[in-house]
Amino acid sequence: KTCRMSFNFGNESKSWQQWAWYKMPFAAQPTDLNQYTGVRFKVRSNVARTLRFDIDSPNYKAASQGIQLGWDVPVDTVAKTVEVRFAEAKIPGWAADAGDNLTYIMQTASALMFQPICVGRDGSGQLPAGISDNGFLDLDDIEIF
Repeated sequence: KTCRMSFNFGNESKSWQQWAWYKMPFAAQPTDLNQYTGVRFKVRSNVARTLRFDIDSPNYKAASQGIQLGWDVPVDTVAKTVEVRFAEAKIPGWAADAGDNLTYIMQTASALMFQPICVGRDGSGQLPAGISDNGFLDLDDIEIF
């Protein structure tokens, strides 16, 4: 079955605070992902946007600041299969490297996290007055390989 993540991003008092994430925990805690190559899944959104997709672990040094290892994936209105390699996981482009070790994070993985990025923000990190990003993300056929 398809997992639909619905969201409605609006402006907050601070810039760049339109965010949401959906965490899919592993049955076994922790799960060692080092024996695998990557993950693939089908995804689509209501509009073209970026999906930030991370490996979650309790052992990140700056997770409370949103600094985790993962990928930025372009998605749009047509369902497509995305395939990423664990060895290529990176911190977000805006983040300062906290020095997390990918092998250790993968050894202590607890979940996969899906974070649709807000569409329509201006350079100040806010949406135009009266505008919101009311959208969805559909995820299906998630496979660790």
